[in-house]
Amino acid sequence: MGSALKWIGTTTAFLALTIALMLAQDKVPELSPAQDNPSFKFSVGTHLVLVPVVVNDKQGKHVPGLTAADFEIKEDGNVKKLANFEEITAENTVAERPVLPPKTFTNQVVAARPKKLEIILLDLLNTPLSGRAEARRGLIDFLSKSADPDTLTALLVLRSNRVTMIHNFTSDPSVLVAAIRKLQGQATSRDTPTMNTNGGDVDAEARQLGTIFAGFAALESTGIPTVSQQRAMIRGLEAQADASRQSQEGLITLECMEQISQYFAAVPGRKSLLWASTGFKFSQDSMAGTTRGTTQADWQRAMRMLQEANIAVYPIDLAGVGLGGEGDVLAHGEISTGAGSAEIQALSAGGLADPTIAKHETMDTVAAMTGGRAFYNFNDSAELLRRARQDSSQYYMLSYYAAAGKDGWRKLNVQVHHAGAQVRARTGFFFHNAARDPDSARQTEETIAVSSDLESTSLPFIGQWQQIEHEGNKRRVHFALSIPPGTVVIDTEHENRLYVDFLVLAENAQGKEVGRMGQRLDRKLSLAEVDRIRSRGITYLNSLTLEPGEYNVHIVVRDNLKGNLGSVATQLKVD
Repeated sequence: MGSALKWIGTTTAFLALTIALMLAQDKVPELSPAQDNPSFKFSVGTHLVLVPVVVNDKQGKHVPGLTAADFEIKEDGNVKKLANFEEITAENTVAERPVLPPKTFTNQVVAARPKKLEIILLDLLNTPLSGRAEARRGLIDFLSKSADPDTLTALLVLRSNRVTMIHNFTSDPSVLVAAIRKLQGQATSRDTPTMNTNGGDVDAEARQLGTIFAGFAALESTGIPTVSQQRAMIRGLEAQADASRQSQEGLITLECMEQISQYFAAVPGRKSLLWASTGFKFSQDSMAGTTRGTTQADWQRAMRMLQEANIAVYPIDLAGVGLGGEGDVLAHGEISTGAGSAEIQALSAGGLADPTIAKHETMDTVAAMTGGRAFYNFNDSAELLRRARQDSSQYYMLSYYAAAGKDGWRKLNVQVHHAGAQVRARTGFFFHNAARDPDSARQTEETIAVSSDLESTSLPFIGQWQQIEHEGNKRRVHFALSIPPGTVVIDTEHENRLYVDFLVLAENAQGKEVGRMGQRLDRKLSLAEVDRIRSRGITYLNSLTLEPGEYNVHIVVRDNLKGNLGSVATQLKVD
């Protein structure tokens, strides 16, 4: 991901920052100002924490009519004063994109109120081929039994290298069923292992790594390996190769969850993400630099993005498809994770434990950190979906201002003073000041976004292809990006600093990169510029030089002071 370093050039007074929205060539259509949403009211030194809280009675039904006085929220044991409080009843209206003229594109979502949404992620990456046919049958049955015209459902699929939108939100499950029937999976390391590291009641990886270490110890003492020692070392190296590939698949899973978070970030309300998978165990690879093994930073970034997008994860263990018979839903997630980093460390330390337990620990932790629940019996699918659907249909939204401090995990505890109330909220959040992000972290997010099939929506913008100039056999294609007012943070505490990245990547029909540009806009604004940006937004002007042809262009904009990111994929025809 270091290639992103080549994309960025720094500028101060450059034509890229054009405050006027009326351009010389064309007028760029304007987006609506940022919605009246707390996420747009952050300053660099202010951190508003949003905490969705599900409150049910003993029968599992929503408890209505509670007031702010009924709630108490603690951060790391300290009671916090609520800044906002609202009881949410989600709508079933569709979140739409604006209608745009030709040669114009946007990632903006038009939605003012929370939506009654659920997202199903079918994980073909972490599910062996042997279980995918049964998983598809279970998911088809799952959708067929749970038709609800008042709920919008989206279907995504996680494959070996990316997450793909199979169908955006629909209230017709037959559409999703038809899409699932067409799905075909590719083999992963679970299907073509060097050796079997997944079977048995004790993880084979632990046995083989123990064997290889014993073999090396014997070799150091004697200098001459025996035949059994050589075999042990070979089998141990094979086990390490399998573990490395599976660790890389774990990283891909986390990156895909980040993409899902970015895509749904602009849709208001609490979203339920049903992650249908056999799961993966957390393992922190000591050779992460060469094997792309998962690290604590990867986990923290993925969980933070899910939390900020208000997505609660409901892991569903596909290993339980058709295996039950009792028809009960075994729900987990009412666990205490302690501190997030400590929990991740504990998972890492248990990486060589029983594989099923390790995978369930991963599912439990993801659910608890995001406010969802893990399910290990898929047979009673209607009840499972009813619970997830209800959680995102009616809930309470609490918010408070967190004090500045070090980045890291902060524990949350929410109590409701109401007889018989059953409360579920996420167990904490990762406090994060994006302004302190190193270049490597910014580049990681931008590289994931520019290569993703899913757009990122937390920073909305609108773009337009403009005039084309001949330059020999090539063409210079001008474009403009317009960012609405109230979207990008201006750091008034540090001389009105504006700090934004722009990335553009063009690919031909064969998917080969044929053009790119990148620019970092890091400058201090005058008071007049601050006023104009706050009232009219920002327009960015630049160009790409390409040969005649048809291209798929990815555009990424990142506010480095807030950490919000927007991206869009659009088509460009150059004559």
